[in-house]
Formats: sequence, structure tokens, C-alpha cells
Amino acid sequence: MNFLNKFLTVSLLGCSVVFAQETPAPAPVPVADTAAVVPAPEPAEPVVAPVSAEATPVVIDSNVAPVQEQAAEPEPAPQFLTMSDFKQEQPAKQDTVAKAPVVCPVCPAYKEPESLLRFQFGVHLRLGQISYDDDDYEFSGLNWAAGLAFALPLNDRFVFLKLEPVFSSRTLTDVVDGYSNTTKFFINEYNLELPLLVTFRIPRTFLQFFAGPQITLNLKETIKVTQEGKTLLKIEDGDTSREPLEWGLVLGAGFVIGKHMDLDLRANIGISDVYNDLWISSGSYSSDNWDFLAVGFYMGMSFYL
Repeated sequence: MNFLNKFLTVSLLGCSVVFAQETPAPAPVPVADTAAVVPAPEPAEPVVAPVSAEATPVVIDSNVAPVQEQAAEPEPAPQFLTMSDFKQEQPAKQDTVAKAPVVCPVCPAYKEPESLLRFQFGVHLRLGQISYDDDDYEFSGLNWAAGLAFALPLNDRFVFLKLEPVFSSRTLTDVVDGYSNTTKFFINEYNLELPLLVTFRIPRTFLQFFAGPQITLNLKETIKVTQEGKTLLKIEDGDTSREPLEWGLVLGAGFVIGKHMDLDLRANIGISDVYNDLWISSGSYSSDNWDFLAVGFYMGMSFYL
């Protein structure tokens, strides 16, 4: 009987040792991503308790970690993609800094002329050439004028009205060559001219354009006809049929110089006759009716106070 007990005891002890060596360690329990992974301890030699005939030996295996119950973790809530996940992140707005304008190092600095922004008055001078054209005669001569100038702005800076009442003098001549002699015609006139000009200045420049009507009032005139040095005819004021008023159209352009001066070039085109069918006849010559249209080209200058 003792022999049978020892045999069973040795057999159970051998099976326990073999089972402990072949049984693998349990897999580590997965934990949250944020938790640190603890490495498994290295296997140690099994400790065998002394064999006793009266009691069954107890085997302690250090490779088998005690199983601990872990609390169940809540399942994470499902996440859904929204349109904001696909939008590109907008770059932060930067404070806009005003850039300085590009300045030409050679060009002079532009400054808005003050002479066009307020009412001004001054003097006006004009000099040019005038002509009376007809089928038979071509009178031409010098025309000068001097008087006042007024500038009245119609808006803040670009459009203004100019009135130039001036006293003018016209001196015209014509020479007609005949078969046996030469006849000279001489005309001298004094007038009062009243142009009313609407002037427009191009923004941010010194250039300006103007146009408007002009009335010419006849003050005095003299017509003289000579032939071979002899005076054949002389007509003083009051003996002619010259029109008391002439109507014309003024077109021109100019530019501003500083605050108190401007220059211009203009054309004065007559739209009414100077004479009302004036007949000139004396001695050995005769003439058709005079009904000229006056055309003049001038250079003007205005000085404002």
C-alpha cells in the first residue's frame, strides 16, 4: 500500500512539472492607448515543495500572473466628418499698410493750381492775324486786343466760365493789280469784343480747353483806297454800311502757369457778315458788294490778381 501511494505521488508531481513548462503565459490584457505597456516578467524556475507522504505537494508557478478583474471601459462615441473638416484653413488677414505713391524722380511735383478754384479777375492781352475773305478780295492784317479777364468757377476745380471784355484794333490791307496800275485797299477798325468762354481743365494736368460765342461791337472804322500813290476814296465812320454787331465762335486751348497766369491759342470764326453789301466805286476801278466773314487766329495771355 505504501508503495502504491509513493508511485501515485511521484507520477502527479512529474505531470505537474511537465504541464507548468509547456503551458504558455496568458496574453497581456489590452489597455487604453494612453496607458504605458508593462513588459512581462522573465520566467523563473518553478519552486517545488518537499514531498510528503501524507499531503499532496503544492506547485507555485511564478510564470502565471494572477488574473485581476478590470472594470469595463465605456465604448467611445462614434465620430462623424463634417464639411468644416474639408475646408481649407483660411490664412490670417494681415493689416493692409498704405503704400506710398510712386514718384518720378525727374518730373516736377504736380500741385493743383489754386487759380481755378476761386473767383479771379485780371487783365487779358491778345495778338493775332485776321482776314476778310471774298471771291474778289483777300484782306489780311494785324489784330490786337487788351482788356479785362474774369474767371468764375462752375464746380470745385475743373469747369469755369471766362469773360474777357477787350478793346481791339484791326488793320487790314489788300492789293489788286490791274492792267495799267495797282490799287491798294486799307481798312482800320476799332471794336469792343465780348467773348464768353466755357473752360474745362483736364484733371491732374495744366491743360485746358474752351469754347463759346463772341460779340463784336463796331466803334469806329476807316476805309481808304489809293492808286499809284493817289487817294481815290476815303470813307470815315458813319458813311459805311458796316453791321453794328458781329457774331463769332471762339475755339481754343491753353495751359496754366503758376497761380496767376495762363496762356492760350484760339481761333475766332465769324458767323455773320462784316458789311451789308457795301459798294465801292470810284474813277477807274469798281468793286462788288462787300460782305466779308472775319476769321482770326490769336495767342492770348491772362494775368490774374
